[in-house]
Amino acid sequence: MKKIFLLILLPVSLFFSCVGDRIASETMDRAEILLEANPDSAYILLNEVKTPDRLNERQFARWCMLYCRAADKLFKDMLYTEQLDRALAWCKNHGTAEQRAWMGLYLGRSYVKDKLFIPAMKAYSDALSLAKEKYLYDVAGYICSYMADLYTYTGQRSEERRKFEEAAEFFKQAGNERSYAFALRDVAKTWAFDDSLSLALHYMLIADSVITRFQDLRGISSISNGLGNIYDLMGDVEKARAYYSRSLSSDTMDQVPSYLALSDLYYNESLLDSARYYLALATGPSLNPYTSIDCFYLGYLIEKEAGDTEKALSLLEQYQAKKDSLYDQQKQVDIIDAEKRHDVVACGTCYRLLHRPSGGRPPQFSPSGSSDWKMYQCVGAGAAVHMPQNAVRRAGGGRHPVGRGGHRIHRRPGSAAVAERSGQPVAASGAGERDVLADSGDQISAR
Repeated sequence: MKKIFLLILLPVSLFFSCVGDRIASETMDRAEILLEANPDSAYILLNEVKTPDRLNERQFARWCMLYCRAADKLFKDMLYTEQLDRALAWCKNHGTAEQRAWMGLYLGRSYVKDKLFIPAMKAYSDALSLAKEKYLYDVAGYICSYMADLYTYTGQRSEERRKFEEAAEFFKQAGNERSYAFALRDVAKTWAFDDSLSLALHYMLIADSVITRFQDLRGISSISNGLGNIYDLMGDVEKARAYYSRSLSSDTMDQVPSYLALSDLYYNESLLDSARYYLALATGPSLNPYTSIDCFYLGYLIEKEAGDTEKALSLLEQYQAKKDSLYDQQKQVDIIDAEKRHDVVACGTCYRLLHRPSGGRPPQFSPSGSSDWKMYQCVGAGAAVHMPQNAVRRAGGGRHPVGRGGHRIHRRPGSAAVAERSGQPVAASGAGERDVLADSGDQISAR
């Protein structure tokens, strides 16, 4: 009787599985069409794929690639490391070198989100070796950029600079001049933090000349902001003010950081009324969650300088409350994320165990009831890790005020991908390789 029941259940489950894969494939087709022009719509469609971890391996790898591409464009988080590790395993056996390199990059970024820096560096290094071997200069540039970010977090300035310089060279070889300009900007940033302002200015001016040729307003805004920071550090207030103004006129999407930088500039000149004026303009939303917190702290410094002790203390209390609130919010997100991760891993594990080929070893379970699926866990889970505020992403932004005489160049951090690293032409795959997914009517697009 049991065998009869299983014989009936098997074809029924296979039927619904095939139908689910077909619907998911059609959804991914629509998402891929929308991805470049309307990434938000593509992202919504990809989230509508129900239980993607139950897709077959090829479909699942395609879904992961499309999802990460959309998330990259929208500053969203990457998928969980467990999901991307599974997708990468399929790409290693069936995908092209370009697909493997991109998936390795996404996996590394997911590890970074989990604060697992050693596995992240390994994923990056493996992907970079493959990209260099297959002459995939564009993806190699992006990988080097994110490797540099890791060195930013650990404070290894010389290694950070070396990786940004490698990224610039790879982008130049790939003909990706826009990303080449941003890589030069990041090289300039490292020199600025080392107080080598003449070198910082040299690289930033080259970046400005490159990005200006494209009339990329957001890029011009970001690099203009960097030039303003450097001239401010050099004590050339007029040029700093001119470049901050140029940054504001070029980008109307996120002007708060540049207004904050102007306020800080006037504060350092003891022009407190002007400092208040520009600080009042720096009250809108910003991609950097710390910008609003910085506004309260700069306001405290201004009122303290003006002698209004009561108002200064009130702003300092608001600054501390906002900082604590963001810390609590990050902890809450970590807890919710841990629960979602558990559900995703459990779903994928059960599906693979049920679809294990005949002859495979039976699933092993520990006394606690968890399956033999290996899961990386972060030491000290639940603790919010505060990254250095000068270790920020390539999306442009303003300056972080730290009081009179102390300046930091800062840019908006993104939890995932950043605009300057998205939407660029992808270098051709390695010679002689074919896209297995394209042959079957599905295609993983690398970027």
